[in-house]
Formats: sequence, structure tokens, C-alpha cells
Amino acid sequence: MDDDLRGQSDRLSYPAKYGYVTNRDGLFAGRNDFNAQVFCGKVQGKF
Repeated sequence: MDDDLRGQSDRLSYPAKYGYVTNRDGLFAGRNDFNAQVFCGKVQGKF
């Protein structure tokens, strides 16, 4: 993952990550090749 973005308040934080993935697999003559955008986000509460 490339970028790390954070939004935050006093008790909540919202970490998020974005990345770009490329896979090239020569074993199956290019049938498993792909480009993908990946996003992962969550909400964390502090008590």
C-alpha cells in the first residue's frame, strides 16, 4: 500500500490506505495477469 491518509477527531480516528497492484504471471500464459486498485479503511474508537 502506498498512501496513508488519516482523518481524526478527539475520540475517533479513520485510518485509510490506498495502493495499486500489478500481477504478471507467466505460468498460465497471461491468464492470471491483473491490475488492481486496493483500498483499506477502518474506524477506531478511543475509550
